[in-house]
Amino acid sequence: MEVITNSENMFTNDFREYEVVGFHATSSLACKHIEVNGFLPDKILSEQEHARLISIATSQDIDTKDYEAWLRMRSVTFTIKSSSALNHVKQRNSGGQGLKNIDDILRGINRTTCKDAEFLDKIKDNIEGIRSADPVIYAVNLSHLGRRLVTDNRKPFYYVYWDTTKSLPDVSEVAPTHIIAKLLVQL
Repeated sequence: MEVITNSENMFTNDFREYEVVGFHATSSLACKHIEVNGFLPDKILSEQEHARLISIATSQDIDTKDYEAWLRMRSVTFTIKSSSALNHVKQRNSGGQGLKNIDDILRGINRTTCKDAEFLDKIKDNIEGIRSADPVIYAVNLSHLGRRLVTDNRKPFYYVYWDTTKSLPDVSEVAPTHIIAKLLVQL
């Protein structure tokens, strides 16, 4: 894997030798996990933390439908163009849909009547840490995935899905060995 940094925030590679290349924008806090285990549909918090957050929200009659639907999703998203990944991190969207769902629930909770303020503060700090960490974009060879790779018909994305009835593997089919380059984004 080549590590790239430049003021233009552009990959310097020629990707034409690969049939399919996707770009994954993320927080630098995720790099160690990705570079050891590959790209897996991790959900930022532990299952227990998600369950506790849902319990707090539902006790205050907050609709958790979107949040729970996101938790059931088992996919990783790659952009088709590196510029789309760059726009994503420039908008401080590292953590993507997951952080948005968690943040929406946190904003809805009435903290004045909640006994779990310390727990909620920990989650909020975790989100702020992810969003404020240096962004990274990975260029990934997705050619080997065949029918496992799904192209979005409306947006310039690729998706890789995992079976929701099975445990996730320790190392993804989109393994670290498929990372072509890592762009350290300068904001």
